[in-house]
Amino acid sequence: MGFHGLKEKPYVVGTCNDLVLCCQTRHDQDQLDFYICNPCTRQWIALPPTTRRCTNVPVGFICDRYYEENSTSGTNSTVNIKKDYRCKVVRILPHDLSEDNYFTHFSKFIVEVFSFETGEWRESIVSSPRSIRFEPATSVAYNGMLYWTYWQYESVGQIGLIGLDPFVIGNSSASPNGDETVDDDHYQFRLFDAVYCGFGFDMPWICMRRGRLQMWGYNYRDADLTVWELTCDDDLGSADEFYLKNVSVFPVTTCEVSESNVVVLALDPNDEDIFYVEVYDGSFLNYFMYNICTRKWSKVAITKHVEDDHLFRLVLPWWPTPLRKLPVVEELPI
Repeated sequence: MGFHGLKEKPYVVGTCNDLVLCCQTRHDQDQLDFYICNPCTRQWIALPPTTRRCTNVPVGFICDRYYEENSTSGTNSTVNIKKDYRCKVVRILPHDLSEDNYFTHFSKFIVEVFSFETGEWRESIVSSPRSIRFEPATSVAYNGMLYWTYWQYESVGQIGLIGLDPFVIGNSSASPNGDETVDDDHYQFRLFDAVYCGFGFDMPWICMRRGRLQMWGYNYRDADLTVWELTCDDDLGSADEFYLKNVSVFPVTTCEVSESNVVVLALDPNDEDIFYVEVYDGSFLNYFMYNICTRKWSKVAITKHVEDDHLFRLVLPWWPTPLRKLPVVEELPI
């Protein structure tokens, strides 16, 4: 993505549909300058810089679809274009910026939200019903909300999902299995009950697979890949009764790859039997595709160095999303 005229290549920090959110610096550095681009159309816009300096900040990126396709009778269909589609960029910072954001658990956060509608960053103080530590990993947009993973402070070895709706402020509705904060002037977190993952688990990740939200983690001690899914208990008769359900445990065993050097990178978004791993052999980084059913490895790439091994999902729609012009924000006289 060298078309945007930057002196150095940016770091991808999020994707939504066919749009990509980039930053000039990595997550372990202060991230102040963000860009949104469409790699297909080579359009890009620069967001106004943020002012809060903090490293390892969880970032989220969510947008409406540019168009909606409605099928009619026969082979005909209608397409509704949304020229003024909504788009939000979210940063979650600790309320006490003097604390280490990576190792410390918090129950109060500063939520920064950039909106296409206003063209500026706005802040909100949001409390969590539990003391948690965010993972600065990839967030996922699902059903109008942004999701991240968290570690629970009160119970060692427990991880969970936390969601935030950046389009709604002051919604006081609550659900039995998703604890919500209630404040008419602020955004709300929704925490889902944590699940026990035991010791030896690598950083948990989340992804979209065939329209379902899943969380997964790799246990390097037992060489097991565990997958949880955000699902609804139909017996409860309520669409709000969502919880994390363990859907599968896959043993990663093979004589071709040393299990201690395996880093699981991603689950295949279209094939539930396939996931991708990174293996360091002492000289090179090798990338494999692993089939759970056949227990076969297929090498897909090899390289000497990767500065950031986060993987992001990019959707290629029939009509690419054009970037909206940001409104002009008038500066107040000093």
